Order: sequence, then structure tokens, then C-alpha cells
Amino acid sequence: MNKLQAAAKLSDAVSAEAIMAAMQESNVQPNAACYGCLINACAKVGDVVRAEYWLNELINADVGKPNLICINIIINACSKSAQIDKAESWLKRMPEMDIEPDVMSYNAVIDACARNGDVDRAESWMQYMQDHDTHGNVVSYSSLLHACAKSGAAKRAESWLKKMLEANVEPNAICYNAVIHAFCKAGDHVRAVQYVQHMGNQGISPTVNTYSTIIDKFAKDGNIDMAETWLTKMENEGIEADLVTYNMILRAYGKNGDPAKATCLFKRMLDKGVKPNAVLEPAEPPNPHNADHAHAVDELAPAPLRHQPQGSLRDRHAL
Repeated sequence: MNKLQAAAKLSDAVSAEAIMAAMQESNVQPNAACYGCLINACAKVGDVVRAEYWLNELINADVGKPNLICINIIINACSKSAQIDKAESWLKRMPEMDIEPDVMSYNAVIDACARNGDVDRAESWMQYMQDHDTHGNVVSYSSLLHACAKSGAAKRAESWLKKMLEANVEPNAICYNAVIHAFCKAGDHVRAVQYVQHMGNQGISPTVNTYSTIIDKFAKDGNIDMAETWLTKMENEGIEADLVTYNMILRAYGKNGDPAKATCLFKRMLDKGVKPNAVLEPAEPPNPHNADHAHAVDELAPAPLRHQPQGSLRDRHAL
């Protein structure tokens, strides 16, 4: 049992399964804890199929029923791999196993919906949870807000933020960032900027993701001067821009054909100690018919430098 636990803690599912096989070959009856270790080990490495296999083995082994922790591990593993149907299926099976779902059970399912940008399903589970006397916490709401942000459902995000406050659940920066991201995705930078100001008024400090979301919106809209204004504002607030943030603007300058300003910003980035992710040989002149050039910072002068085109919110967890 100790070896099995050790393997599970190390996320070594292969060794854990080998130890279980050896126990069974030696006619050593595994207990529920042994199965729990295997479920956890497989879930940690993202092997939902094997984690489910061992949970079903536990259910059929007549050594005790699974506990809440085992089911939550499975639901969470399904959530991380964005398998909504499986996550929902295990949540629905909990009552037949005499296990009462807790807020973590529901949160994992809501998160699975959020990862797929399925706002309707996420809202449905939030409502279901509340109808069954389980109160959502900051994780519940932030996952739901993330679903809204991913699909650009700005008004719904705003509505859930209000409901969160009405439920006396204090929003954090992640929650506000989700609302800001939703408004930016919906094309409403004015409302997004208002929420940056609002979160500051509430005593919640904007983060690098807060500013980067606004910068990304202005840069993509071609309003590069405003993007740089927000970069300066960010730095004045003591928040250091990272490579992703700079590359949002560098990419915009590249598309706009303004190598002088791109070079100036590139030098500013280097002066701040932010290193390009990779620097290779000088690039050929940009070809407007080549999509790769549209996404690389190859237009920098006087000596263009090519590095991997990193510079969107997808390169960093946006919320």
C-alpha cells in the first residue's frame, strides 16, 4: 500500500498499476484506498479512461463504495480535458451512489463548460447547483465568467458579476478580467476600460492580464497609439509588461508597416529586460502574400529580427 501511495503521489500511473497487478497476482485484496490511489494517479497524468476504469473497478469490487473525493477527482480530470458529457455523467451518477455533490463537484462541471465556451450549459449547472442548496463560491462564478468571456457574451458576464455581488461573493481580479475580456471580444472597448477603472475603485489591483486585454483590443483594431498609451499606463502603475504584451503591439506595427515605431518599441522592450523568445537570422523582406509574415515581427529596422510570433492572449492565460 505504501508503494502504491508513493507512486500515486509522484503521478507515476504506470508504476501504480504495476503494483496493483502484483498485489492481485499475489492474492492480496486491494482496499478502497488502493483503488483511490490508482484513480488519482491516472487522473493526475490526464488519463481519464484509466481513471474511469479504476473507479468502475472500485464500484464492482465490493470493498466499499467510492467517496466524494474519488468522484470529484474523476469529474475534475474530465473538466481539464474539456469532456463535458463525461463530467456531467459522473455528477449525475453521484446520487445513485449515495454521494452528495459538493461545490467542488459542480465547479468542475461548470469549468468543463467554460473550457468549451458553452455559456448556456455553464449557467444551467450554476442554476441547478443553487436550486439544490449548494451556494456558488468565487471559483464557481469565475468559471462561469470565463465561459462568457470565451464566447464574447459581455452582457451575460456583466449580469453574473452583479449576481455574484448580490450573493455576497467577493469578485477577485480574475473575475473582473473575465468581464473585461468579454467586452473586448464583443468589440466594446469603452465598457472594458470602465471595468478596469471600476475594479481599481473596488480596491482590486489590475494585473498584467487586465492591461494586456485592453492593449490587445486596441492593437488589433489598429489603434496602436492607444495601445502604447495603455502600455505606458501599465508601467506607471508598477506592472511590468511581458513578452506577450509587447508582441501584441509589435505585431500591430508589423501589419501597419511602421518599422520605425516597431524598432523603438523593440528597444524599449530590451531596455526593460524583456528578452525576445527566439532570435534567428535577419529576415527576408516581408511578403504580404505570406501569412507567416503577417504574424511575425520581421519588419523591424534597421536590421529586422525574426522571432517566434508570440503575442496574443492565447499565449498567456487570459483571465
